[in-house]
Amino acid sequence: MLLSIVVPVFNTEKFLPNCLDSIRNQQFRDFEVILVDDGSTDGSSAICDKYAEIDGRFTVHHRKNSGVSAARNYGILCAKGDYITFVDSDDYIFPFYFKEIIKIIDESSPDVVVTSGYYWGNEKKSNVVELNIPHNISTDDNSFYRLLADRVYPSGLVFSVFKRSIAQQIELDESIHFYEDLDYQLRAGSYIKHISVNDRIGYLYREGSQTHCKFTNKTMSCFSIIKKMEKREISLDKNLIAKFKYNFLISNALIAAKDKKHERELDDSLREQARLFCASKEWITTFRIPYIWIAVIAISPRLYYKLYRLKHNNL
Repeated sequence: MLLSIVVPVFNTEKFLPNCLDSIRNQQFRDFEVILVDDGSTDGSSAICDKYAEIDGRFTVHHRKNSGVSAARNYGILCAKGDYITFVDSDDYIFPFYFKEIIKIIDESSPDVVVTSGYYWGNEKKSNVVELNIPHNISTDDNSFYRLLADRVYPSGLVFSVFKRSIAQQIELDESIHFYEDLDYQLRAGSYIKHISVNDRIGYLYREGSQTHCKFTNKTMSCFSIIKKMEKREISLDKNLIAKFKYNFLISNALIAAKDKKHERELDDSLREQARLFCASKEWITTFRIPYIWIAVIAISPRLYYKLYRLKHNNL
């Protein structure tokens, strides 16, 4: 069995060799690594070339900078393996990681293998994030979507291994720059029937890896996922849609509170989304208790930011 590993690369020369070495050192050896250099301007391009030269399992594709979703889409199209997965170019995987996943695939031939936790930090100091994913997930009874909404099932694509026949039927939406992995997972749900869970943690997600620290129109782009839900492009019931709206509102508000220099016009957009949420009464029908923070954002995002900074001593 061949495993395709897609690694989008953009200006990560500090961590890239460690990441690629961790892939080369896997106990499972039958894989291809598709390095998609997304227009790097540091030494990352040369590092990619070096690994493609010394290890025939690595191929590199240099492209104009188009974003991580475009890089992943290109990698998916190039993949030849029976299964496809992703590794971020500043992360690290333990030597046993893919061997454990392939063992599960050999036993049950699932559509997806998801790993139920990860290390968060760096090689010297990290914390274990355990998600406690149940082993009876079904897309037929909405449990898959509920787990995504409740943040039990990880939306991050790096924690999932997909059958290529499924992965190549879906593209990441390149217009979405925040929660784009979630959008992919939601659309993949209609193709997935059998999910297996890998309980042995072996992925180190580097602190600060692929995260958003600036509040911009790009982070607000996640609300286009809600539009897909409301248009039934992604078919979910109204209670689940409300949960995702809540997650998007709070996530954007937290980023905005930390990014003190963001454009103030974005506060109006965030407030409007919060007002729509409150006006629809979804926060009453979906949740047993009022979500007061959404109401605060609907009144004044700046008040929310001030309260958040007071609580976290971030004045």
